Order: sequence, then structure tokens, then C-alpha cells
Amino acid sequence: MNIAETLPRIEPRHDFSNLSAWIIDNGAVGDVKQCRGIANALNLTDVELIPLQLPHPPKLVRRMFPGIGCRVPPPPYPDIVFSSGSDAAFATRLIKQASPATVAVHLAKTHVPADAFDVVVTPLHMIEDHAGCASGKVLPIFGVPNNITPELLAQERAAWAPVLDQLPKPRLAVLVGGSAGGFRFRPRQVQAFSHNLIGFASLRHYSLMVSTSRRTGEARHEAILNNLELVGMQTHWYDGAADVHDGIRLPYDVLNLSGNPLVAFLATADAIVVTADSLTMTSEACATDKPVYVWGRYEANKPERFGVHVRFQETLRLLGRTSFLVDNDPAPPPNLTPLDETARVAAHVAKQLRARAAGAVA
Repeated sequence: MNIAETLPRIEPRHDFSNLSAWIIDNGAVGDVKQCRGIANALNLTDVELIPLQLPHPPKLVRRMFPGIGCRVPPPPYPDIVFSSGSDAAFATRLIKQASPATVAVHLAKTHVPADAFDVVVTPLHMIEDHAGCASGKVLPIFGVPNNITPELLAQERAAWAPVLDQLPKPRLAVLVGGSAGGFRFRPRQVQAFSHNLIGFASLRHYSLMVSTSRRTGEARHEAILNNLELVGMQTHWYDGAADVHDGIRLPYDVLNLSGNPLVAFLATADAIVVTADSLTMTSEACATDKPVYVWGRYEANKPERFGVHVRFQETLRLLGRTSFLVDNDPAPPPNLTPLDETARVAAHVAKQLRARAAGAVA
């Protein structure tokens, strides 16, 4: 499956359009999205999505023999392979072993030693859990890679202006996820979120641009929607699970629109609210120059299970990029410097690709 068409086309900072690339698809949308962000920043156009072929034996067997049974496609292998997530790392290692000339880039946590790859992109909040983090091949970053760039924001802002400009200013983008591990988003939390969001937006006279995700689920989606309708808030709504738009008290029919307006929401917003479950959504929000407010927390009393997520939240908060929505945190200042870690990763990977090309010529 060629996914080049799904990568937003922007003016590239690098141009490796002559190279081939694979992304190992472990079934996690967020992981694949991070790999796509780097591929896009490198202007890779020949990109194949390769499903992870890894059986799921009993947990005890997997603990004793991680990666057992992992298989990869036969050659020819690509110039560069990306993976993210612990399981996908085993496939990338096998490809690197079979094709040493392939540049292997792994993102995030892995049980595979870092020396098995050319680059291991490790968010700082994961460093304590990373095997081989002392290796010179590990590139620490803030947050996680994503597709958000100034060029893409401007492009989507212009495309959606006829619709979103009908919402009164100031505008608040709201990115809603769902329950995940130590982050609970059950009916009680959904009601609390709705109450906090309405209070925050009403006090500052925000109109809303709301995007839910697959993780949100229909019941949570409907509950939040009903709460906003009850108070008559002017809202543009996007259901990421069903790819459906809905306009509340707006004088136009948004059901005829196509495409995901999430990036346009980020570009148009004066501020952003994001639920704490998604590292990807939070990183995307911080890739803008807008103040970002995080709602909810992971269970800090279980650091052995959710310490990574707690450290992620605290890292961005200490950087001054986020504030908690309901903890009387000081508001982030306006016109912040975007957190553009994807560009830094792309520059690092570009050095590896150029070094490989120079070695081949020599």
C-alpha cells in the first residue's frame, strides 16, 4: 500500500524524493502518524506501509522471547525503514540485519538494543525506560514527532477559512480522546470535562472547534455534544471516528465538506484544549504557537505503569508549553515558539542518509 498520497504535501526542508521508504504498521494510528511526520519532513514520496507480522503467543512466552516469530517481507529492501512502538522494533531490526545499507530509524520505546538501529528517536519522558539509552545513536526529543509545520498550518487555515471564519473570535480548538491506561474518561469524567470546558470557554467568550477521535467512542461523543448544545455554545464539530462534520447553530451545512479539519482547527484557534490521554494530540497542539491547556491526568500514584505519561505531561508543563486546565495553572503566554522536534529529527536522519550516500559513492 503506497501512502504517499496521505502525506500532506508542503515545501520540503529536505529532498529525498528519490529514495524508497517503509513504515512498519503495528496497528497503532499514533505510532504510524509519527513515522509519517518524519517521512514527510524528508520529502520521501515512495513510502510503503508494511503490516507488522508478529504472532501473539501467551504473555509468558512473549516476556521470555520478545519478538518471537516476527517476519518481514522479502527483498528488495528500502533505502530507509521507520518503526514506532516496542513490537515494530523487531521487524526493523530484522530488515537492518538482512540489508545493512538500509537506514533503520526507530521511534520511542524498544526492548531491542539501540545499536541495532541507525537512529533511535527517544522522547525525554521515555528515557528511563529505554534499553541502551546511553548509546550515541539515541536522539532525545521533547514530545513525539508529528506532521504539523508552519506551511501545513497556513495551507489548512486558508482551505477551511470560508467555514471556520464564520465562528466568532476568539476561537478554541478542543481535541478529545478517551480512556487509555491510567487516564480514565468514563461518564463521570466526561461530565466533568464538559463542565470545565464550558466554564473555561464561557468566561473567555470562546467559540469552539471540537474534534473527537476513535478512542472517544459514540457515547462520550454524544454526551459532550449534548452538553454543548444545552448551553448553546457556537461550535464546529468533527467526529474523527465517523469522519462526520456537524454544525451547531451555524448558518451553513458542513455535512457537504470532506477532509479532516483538525489541522485547520489548530491553525485557526487562539488557544487549544486537549485531553491528557494522547501524547500525539498534545505534541501536535504544541507544534503551533498557541497556548495549550491539558485536561485530566494519568494516575501518578502508579509510576511503574504510567510514569511515562506523567513525565510527558510534566516535561511540557515545565517547558512552559502547556498548563493544566483546572488546576489554576498560570496561562501559557501567547505567540509561543512552536515545538518543532520533527524538523530536528528529520535533520538528524538526513545526515545519516547523506553519509550513506557518500559512503556508496566512495
